[in-house]
Amino acid sequence: MTNISRHAQARHVEITVRRQGDEMVLTVQDDGVGFDPAGMRDRANHGASLGVLGMQERATLVGGQLEISSNPGQGCLVTLRCPWRAQSEQP
Repeated sequence: MTNISRHAQARHVEITVRRQGDEMVLTVQDDGVGFDPAGMRDRANHGASLGVLGMQERATLVGGQLEISSNPGQGCLVTLRCPWRAQSEQP
């Protein structure tokens, strides 16, 4: 949400959370300006765009995977998939 408010110039944002089998699936989709994910990853690997690296790191910490789909002028879709754990399964 921080990246959307800072960079996307989005008019609409949709957030969904659902259980899909043994996974929780969280999606955040906006209708903003979009960007080139490959270019962003390259900048992140060289010390810029650390926000996305932080998101990926947090996804890994919960045993999940983060997918980012975007194109310039076409908004962005971020999907987090991670293991579903019921309250009784918490350590």
